[in-house]
Amino acid sequence: MKTKQNKLASRGKPIYFLGMVLLTLIFMTGCSEDDSDDAQTDDQVSGEYPESYVKFTISGSTLNGDYEFSDLSEDDEFTTSGHLYTKESDPDLPEDQIQVSVRKSYTESNFLLVASPETGSRNIIYTGGPNDFDVRVLLSTEENYYAKEVSVNITELEIAESGRVVSCKGTFTGDFYRNNLVEDDVHEIEGTFEIRQ
Repeated sequence: MKTKQNKLASRGKPIYFLGMVLLTLIFMTGCSEDDSDDAQTDDQVSGEYPESYVKFTISGSTLNGDYEFSDLSEDDEFTTSGHLYTKESDPDLPEDQIQVSVRKSYTESNFLLVASPETGSRNIIYTGGPNDFDVRVLLSTEENYYAKEVSVNITELEIAESGRVVSCKGTFTGDFYRNNLVEDDVHEIEGTFEIRQ
């Protein structure tokens, strides 16, 4: 004669088995290979953080010096971003553009490049338009530099299908307005950058 406890135990075996099968399927599905843009990169799998930086020299009447913004690990205070914006997704844009950035915040230690999504050299000239190509260097709210006339050379550019800029590398040099459009306050900035995400 079976006791009440044994009857419950024998009924629990199929449920236990079904639960184990479901957990195994979930585990196997979660570990399947993923070729999408959201899959881990080789750097993430290997444990290497995709490092980004901008190094530049400012020369002018108000400020002179060498600077570097570096995003070297998940634990540092800098963040890297980069994305492709198209006329199709934003009809206000005059043409397709990438926006890449290495920044501590939007008000401190921020480098921003807005350029056409292709390798090669181009000149960026200030016109005051809201969707213009641009190079900006922000040290603080009191030290904000934006391109007056700057030459940018993008030597490496990789964009994922999702629009994420995987890598962007190059140089820039030229005249930058400092906080205003006063010609007497123009500074020269020369630098290199490498954005990786």
